[in-house]
Amino acid sequence: MAVPGNVERITVDLASYPDLVVIYLGMRVKSLRGVATVLRFGPQIRRAVAERPNGLLLHEDLYFSFVPLHVGMRQY
Repeated sequence: MAVPGNVERITVDLASYPDLVVIYLGMRVKSLRGVATVLRFGPQIRRAVAERPNGLLLHEDLYFSFVPLHVGMRQY
C-alpha cells in the first residue's frame, strides 16, 4: 500500500503517434425511452466497429454507472 506523499507516476510515450485522437462518447439514461435508444444504438455501433475502419486502433465499451444507467465508449 502506498504511503500518502509517495506517489509513483507512470507516463506512456506517445511521441510515435503524433496524430492520435481519443474520442469519448457517452449517454446518461433517465427514462425507459432512453434505455430503448441505448439498446438500438448498441448493435449499430458494434457492426461499425466489426468492419475495422481504417484508423481505428481500439474500441472500448464503458459503463460508468448502472443506476442511473450511464454508458459510453472510447475509441483510439
